[in-house]
Amino acid sequence: GNLYYYGREYGPVKEQTILVNFVKSWTVFNSNVLAAHFGPCLMDEKTDITFDGADSDESKSENNFNAGAVYGIQASLPKSGPLYLAVSWDSHIFAAGINGGLLLSSGRKQAISLVGGVALK
Repeated sequence: GNLYYYGREYGPVKEQTILVNFVKSWTVFNSNVLAAHFGPCLMDEKTDITFDGADSDESKSENNFNAGAVYGIQASLPKSGPLYLAVSWDSHIFAAGINGGLLLSSGRKQAISLVGGVALK
């Protein structure tokens, strides 16, 4: 599984996004370097609009939750010793609201990540 957290702030607008996914991986082309993965994901996206000196009723806050699917591909160094290094690309796909299924529209979040670790024995 993976956890992604990112956000941005510009002027009175502050956005924060949390993505959690749980994936099943399998090798691609019998390679010990390439792996594909697929699974379910959850997203929490929060947007706050706060104006300096504004009344509390003029400030807005919105928190959106969504569930969807994730697929991606990962390239890692061949396993030799305790060191693990990889780069991964993930595409998270969500139905765009209740009418998303009817209108075949979707929301998407892309993530590129660098993964590193050491096996402890």
